[in-house]
Amino acid sequence: MRHLLARLVDFLAPRICPVCGNRMGIQEKTCCVQCYLDLPVTGFEQHPDDNSMAEMFYGIIPFEKAVAMYFYKKGNKTAKIVEQFKYHNRPQLAVEMGRICAQRLLPTGFFEQIDCLVPVPLARKRQRQRGYNQSMMLARGIAKETGLPVVGGVIVRKKFKQSQTRLSRMQRNENTANAFQLAGGTLLAGKHILLIDDVVTTGATLIACAEAALQAPDVRLNLLALAMTHD
Repeated sequence: MRHLLARLVDFLAPRICPVCGNRMGIQEKTCCVQCYLDLPVTGFEQHPDDNSMAEMFYGIIPFEKAVAMYFYKKGNKTAKIVEQFKYHNRPQLAVEMGRICAQRLLPTGFFEQIDCLVPVPLARKRQRQRGYNQSMMLARGIAKETGLPVVGGVIVRKKFKQSQTRLSRMQRNENTANAFQLAGGTLLAGKHILLIDDVVTTGATLIACAEAALQAPDVRLNLLALAMTHD
């Protein structure tokens, strides 16, 4: 009966793949199978302390593991998915991508010793416009698979100059410098936290957010992004 109902709903309101625009099957949640198989995976989970993303943070912030799951380039399949959940009101798509990330990472031991998930906060103006924080949605998807608690509001964005999208590396660093502050230090004290972001370009946002988190005593860090820009 449930299967018949699902087929009826799919017939009346067919779901469209956010990547290729084709109709998705009943069992397909994020994108069609072909687009999913074609997503440009980084493979960083196999070397979580020695990869192109981790290199961004060497000597800048203390961390243990840093992983981006997919490569991001304007117009590629990853970019189309990110565009949908950031600009086209599809928060559930971010949740599903978070679940996929967790499923890929769980066998590697990436979440071992992690105490909580901390999404990078969105500027209040952006959150009002969007209605949600996409990094929070990713974190909720990860939580569904790992059982780890999501801790929001412990780091807040205290200023927001402009979008990072069209800024140079130097401008991104300036735009995020001192952009975050610790608001719940007692909640993070002594914890091994996983900071979660959607797309990493220069690492400036994660660095600024990590610096705020590290103001709490005895904090350990892992870093995770859905995607990393790639030329």
